[in-house]
Amino acid sequence: MAQPAERLEPEARVEPPVDLTSYLGQHRAAARPGRFWGLSRDMYVWALVALVLGVFVTAQLRSQPSSPPVDEDYAGRIGAETIARLEAEQSGLKQEITDLRKQITVQQEQAAKTKASFSEISDDLKSEQLQAGLTPLAGPGLLVTLDDSTIKTVPPGEDPNNYLVHEYFLRDMLNVLWSSGAEAISLNDERIVSTTSVYCVGSTILVNSTRLSAPYVFTVIGDAGKIQAALNDPAALALLKYRVQFYGLKMKVEPQAQAHVPAFNGTLKVRYAEPGTPAQGN
Repeated sequence: MAQPAERLEPEARVEPPVDLTSYLGQHRAAARPGRFWGLSRDMYVWALVALVLGVFVTAQLRSQPSSPPVDEDYAGRIGAETIARLEAEQSGLKQEITDLRKQITVQQEQAAKTKASFSEISDDLKSEQLQAGLTPLAGPGLLVTLDDSTIKTVPPGEDPNNYLVHEYFLRDMLNVLWSSGAEAISLNDERIVSTTSVYCVGSTILVNSTRLSAPYVFTVIGDAGKIQAALNDPAALALLKYRVQFYGLKMKVEPQAQAHVPAFNGTLKVRYAEPGTPAQGN
């Protein structure tokens, strides 16, 4: 009996040992120029830069001080301090307003006193201006007109002056008007005041240094009845009335519901008069 054939086992393959130097040499030769371990040179540079940058950032982060601990009451303290500051400012402003109001009250009181004083002074000034004749006036009164004689031919042997109104007639008329209560008088629109002079220079009559001519019109403000009664008194203006009766001079009195007297427009300065020395007793 034939024996079965002997089974042949495959022979174990023995690989020769790997030469690392030769292996690396083969791979370097197979690698393309400009590459290292399978990476391009540019990629290698960027990787190196990233590594350096990472190290730098890590060092910076480690060098920074750690954040302070969170103070949970900080916001509350800030709010309280702000409220206290604002309340103090408000209190100061209120006090300032109070002080200013007190100052305004004082100023108003002083202004009221000044206004009252000014009002008194103004009233006194108006009164003085009224007395001095510096204010135009209007009121009930009368007109008194004096004019030369209507006789044109003077009889032989007669004095022509008897037919004319002279300055002394004007002065006499003014005296009667003032003494009978006249409040304001003008003569041919010349206001009669304390410094008014009536005098004659040649054939010219001057009133307040202004030349006047006939007719002479006295505008009078006052009690017309009382003034007219004084003019009708036989003892008053006797010479004038005689000339009116016998030489034809004109004298006319006319009551006025509203007479107008202008303000004095001259100077009140006295050129020659001076205060006198009081008489000494013996």
